[in-house]
Amino acid sequence: VYEAQAAIQIPVIVRGGGTPAPMRAAPILEGRGWVELIRSFAVLDEVVRRRQLYIDTNSPADLVSLRGLSVTPELVPGDYKLVVREPGRVALTTAEGSTLDEVAVGDSLGRALGIAWVPESLPPGREVAFRLRMPRDAAVRLGNDLGTALPLEGALLRISLRHTNPQEAAATLNAVATRFEEVAILLKREKLTTVTEALREQLANARLELDRAETDLERFKVNTITLPTDRGGPAIASGLQETRDPVRQAFFALRNQREDLVRDRDALERALALPQDSVRTMVVALSTIPAVREARDVQRAIDELTDKRAEARQARVVFAPDRPEVQALDRQVQDLERITIPGAARALSENLAQRIADLDVRIAASSREMQQIPVRVTEENRRERNVTVSQMIYTELQSAYEQARLSELSATPDVRVLDSAVPPTRPVRDQALVVLAGGFLAGLGF
Repeated sequence: VYEAQAAIQIPVIVRGGGTPAPMRAAPILEGRGWVELIRSFAVLDEVVRRRQLYIDTNSPADLVSLRGLSVTPELVPGDYKLVVREPGRVALTTAEGSTLDEVAVGDSLGRALGIAWVPESLPPGREVAFRLRMPRDAAVRLGNDLGTALPLEGALLRISLRHTNPQEAAATLNAVATRFEEVAILLKREKLTTVTEALREQLANARLELDRAETDLERFKVNTITLPTDRGGPAIASGLQETRDPVRQAFFALRNQREDLVRDRDALERALALPQDSVRTMVVALSTIPAVREARDVQRAIDELTDKRAEARQARVVFAPDRPEVQALDRQVQDLERITIPGAARALSENLAQRIADLDVRIAASSREMQQIPVRVTEENRRERNVTVSQMIYTELQSAYEQARLSELSATPDVRVLDSAVPPTRPVRDQALVVLAGGFLAGLGF
């Protein structure tokens, strides 16, 4: 028995302090997570397919005769023989010799048994005995034979594989390392893609809000263009002159603040009123509300939802949907979507309502003269602020989206094969035989 060995470099997360470099995503897994990944069926199933590990033969030469043999989910596992009885024809038989299928060279053989294969031309009289097993069973066996070693906080994942054929051991282990690297980059891109898609949705919604604000402002200007102006030259700048007084400026600030709060509260209520099956739309709508972007609790929950969605998307690439890891992440996503974020948004809406009521009291206490400030000036200022705020949010989201998209396109694997496996030249000692021999000699008194 020969043992092939290889080493894979993995990232190590530095605990405490430091700020991650810009445009560089955090590692997708930590510690033992890398071991779980290399033993996952996302890695092993593909290695089994590429290396045809679902086929057992008596010699490597026999495997060459079975080149190109693949199987379907309808495979009937068992022992078979490939028999060439006459030139131009091949037969598939049981181990005992009973014919199961016979075709001309160039036709598909064994289709009814779940075998997808067009045999190559072989000399008459050639027989190849082989065993077929379900690919998943072969993957389980490969996982059991695969040795892994990862020291605590180590940066090298060492893997090993034993086989009676040294070339086969090295080739299969290198296939495992290559597929492991492929899945690592796939998972990283899946996470970055999830973030990019979330930002794309938020950016599209912000664009709609900006267009709406600009349209409202333009429509207001068109509808009031024939009215006497409240701005302009010294003779008719009463609206602006009145607001130069510090007291009147404070009054303006209160009214502007109230209008901003009302706008954000109304947007919150509209988002929360969306149907239960529109959770994703609700989260996107919330993400573009200025008050939400300033509220740490709500924004933190939205950011956590994006991360959990990305983790769940990654997990579904590696694990089956019924795995506890996937189900746990799905529950966390649902809790954030249906409980945490709506609850935090409602609390924020109530807080905004209270602040609006407080401002109403302060504004009502102002003199009647202050409340006679030209309505047109106030309304136009409000609409201009809406455009400014919408433009600011759109610009921020556009920058974040472009950065996320660049990260997605330039993603590089967190892992790399440091030491590839080479065919071992010496067999490993069977420790079980050593122990048995030692016990036998001890029993003889040596």
